[in-house]
Amino acid sequence: MEIAEAGSEKLAEFHERRFDPEYALAFNAWKTLDPINNPSAPPGPVHMPQYKNAEVEVSARLSQKAAEQFQSAVSIRDIADRYVHITVRLATVLLLTALGQRFRVMGPRIAILAIAPALLVFSAYPLVLYPRTWHECRCPNCIR
Repeated sequence: MEIAEAGSEKLAEFHERRFDPEYALAFNAWKTLDPINNPSAPPGPVHMPQYKNAEVEVSARLSQKAAEQFQSAVSIRDIADRYVHITVRLATVLLLTALGQRFRVMGPRIAILAIAPALLVFSAYPLVLYPRTWHECRCPNCIR
C-alpha cells in the first residue's frame, strides 16, 4: 500500500511542477481549503478567485476586435448595396430611353422620355454624395 501512495505522491508532484503559474497559484490556494475533507470548498482550482487565465483575456480582446471589424464590414456592405441600387436605377434610365424611342405615338413616347431624366437626377444625386472609397465613409464604425 505504501508503494502505491509513494508513486501517487511522486506523480502528483510531477504534475504540479508542470502547472501554469496562474493555475499553480489557484491550486495552492485551493489545497489550503482542504477540498478532500471540506465539502464547502470549490470543486476545483479554476473556481478559485485567484485563478486568472491570461488566454481568456486575450480571447475577449480579440473577440471585441472581431466584432468591431464585423460592424465595419456591415457598414461597408451597406454602401456597396446602395451603389448596386443606383446602378439598377441608371440601367432603368437606359432602358426607358431605348423603350421611349420605339414608340411611334408621341404621348407615350414623351411620357417615358420625361420619366427617364427624372430617374436620372434621382439616381445621380445620391451618387455624388456617397463615399467613393471605404476610407471616406462617415459611419461610426468606419471613422478612423
